[in-house]
Amino acid sequence: MRARLVAIVVAGLGCALLLAPGYAPGSISRSRLRHGLSNQMHRVGGASGAWVTDMDAAGNGTLFSWASHTRRILASNTKLFTMAAVLDRFGATGTLKTRLYARPRNAIDGHTLRGSLVVVGAGDPALARAGFARHNGLPLTRLGALTSDVRRAGIKRVTGS
Repeated sequence: MRARLVAIVVAGLGCALLLAPGYAPGSISRSRLRHGLSNQMHRVGGASGAWVTDMDAAGNGTLFSWASHTRRILASNTKLFTMAAVLDRFGATGTLKTRLYARPRNAIDGHTLRGSLVVVGAGDPALARAGFARHNGLPLTRLGALTSDVRRAGIKRVTGS
């Protein structure tokens, strides 16, 4: 499936390049473009969709459309939007902290937390195994350090989850 998707993207980019200004001597007709891309889409099948447009065209620059109005779950694209927002908000050197919270608040009775201890990783990519952090050049959020924080707060027992 992935190889087919790559083939479609490559075919689409190749066709788009042929239609781009400056490539007129080797360009193909719109009908040939549509026919070629339609054949690729038939091969992929399933719930695939595509939309190719000429961004420099005046008005409607749509060159090809295949199930482009079908509603879809954004899947991995959502991760890209989220990452763009995080980078915009915190910058490339921003950090995310892992925090612990007692639920409900004020649930500590002596050395016992009568409630739940909630770990909020806030998307912390370093809240992982040491090998993952090392392989990806990330600082490691050590769970041992978090448990030490709990001990320093005087909590020896948690009755919730």
